[in-house]
Amino acid sequence: MNTVDYYRKCNNNLQVGDRLEGPSYYYGPGQISLDLPNGVSIPVNIKSFETWFNQNINLYCLFGITQYEVNEAQSMPNISLYPLKDFGDYMCIIRDPETFIKRISAKLEELGYHSYICRRVEYVDKGYQGEITPYMKRDIYRHQHEIRFVVDNTVNESLKFEIGSIEDISMIMPFDGNVNVQFKPL
Repeated sequence: MNTVDYYRKCNNNLQVGDRLEGPSYYYGPGQISLDLPNGVSIPVNIKSFETWFNQNINLYCLFGITQYEVNEAQSMPNISLYPLKDFGDYMCIIRDPETFIKRISAKLEELGYHSYICRRVEYVDKGYQGEITPYMKRDIYRHQHEIRFVVDNTVNESLKFEIGSIEDISMIMPFDGNVNVQFKPL
């Protein structure tokens, strides 16, 4: 699990890096004002304003389709994975996500990490301003359909561990981007 700092500074790969990863608030030009007790509001001309949440967190990011995407679709969605072609030459399909998440959670607990959450990322448009959680990303990354673990850590360093074999709940296959995800009722 990499740190927030890693993703913010990872500018060599636009699929992975995001300089705005990790702020707790973001306001653009003309959005800040100084409100005085007498009711006068003074605009503050700034290019942008960012404050950052605790940077000692680790992220584990995965492509994932959740029940939310299925429920939101007018019909069963057909999602192209082509935009993810630069992520690698192989893909690991987790056939039993619930078990996978339980295994990661059990290992985190075993290692003493009790403050973590796994959930889907919410994508916000380019003009969004205001509070930002670790589960929010800019809309330009929507094609990633990201599910992420966020783990509170006491240090700003990568968190590495093993959960054992996942052969029983996954499969690996070559990936060149020419894969579509189609939902069909069972």
